Amino acid sequence: MRHDEAFKLLLHDNPGDLVTAFASELIGQFGNPDLVQIESVEVLPRVKGLRRSRFIDFAVTVRWPPGERGLGGQAVVILTEHFSAPSAVELSRVALYTAAMMHRHPGIPVLPVVVVSRSPARPIPDRLINQVAQLTVLDFRCRMFFIDRDCLPAWDRIKSPLLAVLSALLRHQPSHRVAYEATMRLRASRNGRNQLATLLPLIQVLASLSAAAVAEFHTLLSEEPDMISVVDMFRAEGKAEGKAEGKIASILELVQSGDLALERARIRLHHLLDQRQISTEQFQQALSHLTKV
Repeated sequence: MRHDEAFKLLLHDNPGDLVTAFASELIGQFGNPDLVQIESVEVLPRVKGLRRSRFIDFAVTVRWPPGERGLGGQAVVILTEHFSAPSAVELSRVALYTAAMMHRHPGIPVLPVVVVSRSPARPIPDRLINQVAQLTVLDFRCRMFFIDRDCLPAWDRIKSPLLAVLSALLRHQPSHRVAYEATMRLRASRNGRNQLATLLPLIQVLASLSAAAVAEFHTLLSEEPDMISVVDMFRAEGKAEGKAEGKIASILELVQSGDLALERARIRLHHLLDQRQISTEQFQQALSHLTKV
């Protein structure tokens, strides 16, 4: 399973936890939602120089069941934009994407949430004003959410798999320790043990582990008796993935050097896919590279 698919599965299975994490006052005012629909970010404009995360930059439509409370039967779009550090926050980018979602969903309120991996040394503005002479052209505000140790007591009480995985975004200690603690939270969360095999790679990605940090992370996990089999499985998958990537790289190099025709390269890639030596995602990526050779 791809990492972004694993994250979407988490969102689907834990809709109330998403709102609890980033907009808890909505739960208090309107109760738990009964539906969270992940919106395509394809509608958002591509801006040169701005790189979007596949995991934490996303938009969801949250809908509450019909009833007498506030938003009963209504919806809110929650748009989250993740920045790795306070200094990287760009409110103009968030305002741009918020406007795009408002355009796509007319009449539905959009709540932009800026998610930052560490607390700032000084306050960060949550407001962007564009004024020409006496005319205010834009007055934009967003929710600022800092993922730091202050989040953990409340998150641990909820025992949410989603929040356990999101805790891998913490940057308060070495990355392999952050990933290890996120895994322990996932193991202790609701049905978390059954999701370890699916979500461990996602935790590694969110914790930004280098190859050396991955090795340290796996060593820590191996100290837990019930995690040894999971770690062994991922080490085996990592070796298999490395072999598959090597085969693809060899094919692409032969095409680039003129020693293998494009059609023959496609046939070889199809064969690797049919033999299950490469994944569908690797196959599609290889075909994409072929068109650029």
